Amino acid sequence: SNPGAGVTAVAAGSGAKAGASGMMQVQEYDEDPLLLRLAQEAEELRKAMLDIESIISFQGEQIDAVESAISTTDVRAAHGRERLEQAVQEQRRNHWRWCLLIFLLLIIIVIVVFIVVEETK
Repeated sequence: SNPGAGVTAVAAGSGAKAGASGMMQVQEYDEDPLLLRLAQEAEELRKAMLDIESIISFQGEQIDAVESAISTTDVRAAHGRERLEQAVQEQRRNHWRWCLLIFLLLIIIVIVVFIVVEETK
């Protein structure tokens, strides 16, 4: 930075004058190198704080996105568990139906064999 070029910054200390809106008036520091350096460092600090604010905002958005993904995953997992439980119950019902069907077929076969054996006598 060129100290002779002047830096516009918010006045600090005894050189500050309050404006009509209560905000500090802007002054140029091109004669006092200490005030110029202070103004430059204050501007760098302001930029750093804006960068930090931006990073924190971005991280907050990322955290919100992760929270939303976790919530969606929980809902989907619960739905998956329900469907799995329904499938297990249906499988058990089908198992008993097949057992009953096989038992009935065996009874019919035994009756048919009994009838055939009785008629051949």
